Amino acid sequence: MSSATNDSPAGGPPDAPPPPGGWASTSGSTAVAEPEPQPESGQPPRPPGSGGTQTPDGGEWRGYGGGGRPRGVVVGIVLVVAGAILLLANVVPGLGFAEFWPAIIIALGLVEVFTPGRDWRPRLNRVFDGFVTVTIGSLLLACTTGYLPWSIWWSILSLWPVLLISVGLGIFGRGIGARWLGALGSLLVIAALLYGALVLPGGPAVFSPGISFGRAGVPFEHTAEYPAGFSAAGRAKLRLVNAAGTVDISGGGTQLAQVTGSAPEQAQPRFSQTRGAQPTVRVSTPEGRQFYVPGARGLDMDIELGRAVWDLDLDTGVGNLDADLAEVRLRRLRVNTGVSAAQIRLGQPAVGRRVPVTIEAGVSGVTVTVPRGVAARLRVEGGIAGTNVSRDFEKLGNGIWIAEGRSPGYDIHVKAGVGSVTVDTYEEAQ
Repeated sequence: MSSATNDSPAGGPPDAPPPPGGWASTSGSTAVAEPEPQPESGQPPRPPGSGGTQTPDGGEWRGYGGGGRPRGVVVGIVLVVAGAILLLANVVPGLGFAEFWPAIIIALGLVEVFTPGRDWRPRLNRVFDGFVTVTIGSLLLACTTGYLPWSIWWSILSLWPVLLISVGLGIFGRGIGARWLGALGSLLVIAALLYGALVLPGGPAVFSPGISFGRAGVPFEHTAEYPAGFSAAGRAKLRLVNAAGTVDISGGGTQLAQVTGSAPEQAQPRFSQTRGAQPTVRVSTPEGRQFYVPGARGLDMDIELGRAVWDLDLDTGVGNLDADLAEVRLRRLRVNTGVSAAQIRLGQPAVGRRVPVTIEAGVSGVTVTVPRGVAARLRVEGGIAGTNVSRDFEKLGNGIWIAEGRSPGYDIHVKAGVGSVTVDTYEEAQ
């Protein structure tokens, strides 16, 4: 008859659990301890300085997000890129956050591209998803800096079925264990983005590469002459249409209007002039899409206005508007800057009533300066990025300010969207 075997040491109760470190033999044999869990074969060692541990089943290191990304890396990248853009905007003329904020999206895409997987090796799907983000950020940057018009996104949206194909390839690839199909779907999305932005027509225009680096560009010049019998008290109108680029406007010209500058061949402005009691000068650039290689020179236009009572209608789209109207006698001013920055300097009103000034700024920043001592009423809508008004104006509430002075003055209405608004005064030269 067999007897039960007691695996506990002498004096220990049967079936008692071993103490930490295992049972020690009373006969002087070596103590036996429970082995520590070891990583499975092929698992990498704990990354130095991570401060975490690996789970026995080969899971993630504590303190790291999915795929080995350190916590806070996205927030850190966003802060670094945003800080760099703001710093450049303060020290480099012509640079601003409104134009370069898509660099944050590009940086996030690059983080996705270069973030390793759990085995500290690049993951194919994540790399191509990152390139999709980089492509979107690059197209946005091309729009905000004036290399591409915002209308490209309508063409891109027309290709939305490609997104369904991409998602379907990803799901199908995971189902059969072919992850490369997900990468193929990302490549289709990238191709659709580029095709919609650079090839599909968004109106009457057609795609034209038109590379023009540095200051190279085709010069243009147009002169609008005074009609016969026109006097300095006569009324004239300037209509500026779709001027995406850099536009400078000033007064003191010897002709009714003098327009000079340079632009790529496919973006040359068109000019027209109507004669009569109120001559109209119309300057427009081709609608639709023009594609410029980064670093290329876009539209650069100077407009010098002569002696007349002007009605100005300015649509600058994407770019920069610098309108020094101190020597321009205004009857009315309307400005639509889209996503461009605008600096507008007003002079003495030319008519016996308040001159209406309407500015629609979109996501750009607007700066308006008024002669000190000239009456003005200011109404601001939007301006999410901030509204700064000179102390020469008294705030009445509900976005309304007034400045006492010589009548009739100006009635200024600014619709700023998410941009910033600055209104200041200046002393006129004696």
